[in-house]
Amino acid sequence: MLFVAVNFQYHLENHGWKGANSIIDPEEWCIIVKRGKGSSWRMATGIRKDSTSKVNTLDEATIKRIKDRLAHLLPGDTSKIEYEAMAPYIVHQRCATKFVQGIVILARDAAHQTLLNNSVGGLGLTTGLLDAAHLSVSLRRILNEGASTELLDVYNNARRRVFRERTDPISTANLLRLMSDKPEDNKKRAEFFKRLHDPNDFSFKLQGGLPDFTLTTTSNTKFDTYHEVTWFISVTRIEDWTIEEFKHEYKTVHAGMTKKGKEQGSPLRRYIQLSNSDLTMPDAHQPHWDYVTCLTFPRLFVTHAGFQDPGYRARAGAHIFCRLDQQGCLAKQVTKYSKSIHDQDYQNYVIRALVFHDRRADIDEYSREWLAKRGKSQSKIAAADENVLKYILWEDHTPKNSDAFFANTQFSGGSWHKYKAV
Repeated sequence: MLFVAVNFQYHLENHGWKGANSIIDPEEWCIIVKRGKGSSWRMATGIRKDSTSKVNTLDEATIKRIKDRLAHLLPGDTSKIEYEAMAPYIVHQRCATKFVQGIVILARDAAHQTLLNNSVGGLGLTTGLLDAAHLSVSLRRILNEGASTELLDVYNNARRRVFRERTDPISTANLLRLMSDKPEDNKKRAEFFKRLHDPNDFSFKLQGGLPDFTLTTTSNTKFDTYHEVTWFISVTRIEDWTIEEFKHEYKTVHAGMTKKGKEQGSPLRRYIQLSNSDLTMPDAHQPHWDYVTCLTFPRLFVTHAGFQDPGYRARAGAHIFCRLDQQGCLAKQVTKYSKSIHDQDYQNYVIRALVFHDRRADIDEYSREWLAKRGKSQSKIAAADENVLKYILWEDHTPKNSDAFFANTQFSGGSWHKYKAV
């Protein structure tokens, strides 16, 4: 398939068209977006070519097909369309194996020669600009501030992770939603529009308009918004409370407030209370917490937005536990191994061992390779041990500037950036 971008002048705004428009069709799919001020627009589409054609060229027949398609799709007197430019390109959803090798660094267009995305959503250009933003910050710190060259390893891992986990799957899904006629893609498309038109599916609408939050790796205030997140929160008894009073407030009052919020539309997916036992692991330091609360949300933006909800602030958010000097992290699940059992069968006597991996510095993170190796090896151990029912590895996704994330909330006094994995 030959992808083509067409710039043209036409008063589409007079026909009620918005700044960005998608047309879904197996053959005549396209996106049409406004180009700044005036009446300049751009169409991105694809033309199927036979095997004997030069795939990356625009011959007269192909140009005519594109013009006929645009005239067919647009309203009004399309004879008044003024064509400004027309350019072909080949899509490669590929990523360099390394962005840093010795004294060679790939950034932006250099990296994008093997990272060229389809144009649906503009994620290729955006990712390239944010590659350059991250690299410039790293180089400035290394050259001007004497920082370690390990920052380049962080750049390599972070920017490749953004492409592999976000840019590539999101841009591919955008394209398939427009043109694919496969049953599995038709099903996903139907579900997408069903949720889009559901007035109660608030979190899905938030997700659709937040690519800038998920592609940056330099902003201290923006954060991943495309993955489910589990929030681990320590809860410790207030000194002048009795054990009975503490358990009542935590296990009954606070849990009841959270349950009520869920019944009234909170996006919270799971709420679990874990009691800290006297058991510990060899060579491990056991924190003196009484409980750990595990809250699972669809994505971090929903968590952040929930802090501002008046209903939450009046219920669980107003409780004294939310104002304590709590510890924990916000983490994304990266590995899960589970035996074919039902949790409720073991509810009364199961023990969960939470292992928090300390962060040595602000930039201290586990690499993708470490996470994959750790998940694989521990899952193998769990499979061989009849006493182990489940193993999960979470990667910390707490925003770098947690003060900004928790600003004006009850949790601003907590310690949320101490751990890099659970």
